Amino acid sequence: MWPGLKLDLTDLPEGERLSRVKGAADTAASILRQQYPAEDGYKHIRMTTKPFEERPALRAEHAIVRRGWFWGVRVIVQPADFQVRQVTVTAEKDLYAGEAMMIPACLLGLASAIGAVCYSLFVAKSYSVRGLFVAFLVVALGVGFVVYGITRVVMKPLLANRVDEEAIAADLDAIGQAVEGAIGP
Repeated sequence: MWPGLKLDLTDLPEGERLSRVKGAADTAASILRQQYPAEDGYKHIRMTTKPFEERPALRAEHAIVRRGWFWGVRVIVQPADFQVRQVTVTAEKDLYAGEAMMIPACLLGLASAIGAVCYSLFVAKSYSVRGLFVAFLVVALGVGFVVYGITRVVMKPLLANRVDEEAIAADLDAIGQAVEGAIGP
């Protein structure tokens, strides 16, 4: 969607780098709130994730704006490495419909797995713990992935072209410039 930015922070003291990442995300969220006000029906969400499990103190900041099920943009500001020498700023489509499709897939997978275990116990009279575990896991994963795949294929025409990338590109360029200003020395 947007090529993104990779910003160099090696000129900054190490103790100040993480605060600049948060400041850059705050700047991006502020611009998104100005461009897409809540009064016009846009919903703004902030998230923090851990890009490196080995370093729980390092955080990636997400600024998300959505409108309905089929329109959304997510701007991610995260360290590119453990020492926070570089920061990457990326933007991508963020559709609530995409997240919502996982729920029926998980529920059908779980129901199918419970059915497979019940079949193994009561019809096939198999009491092997390994057999029950394999039946539960394989059926749950298999049905879940199949249902999710089918819903993705069915929903793809509905999700395509809902986010006008060209109209948002100018906003993202403004966000990129503001983030560069927020991170710069």
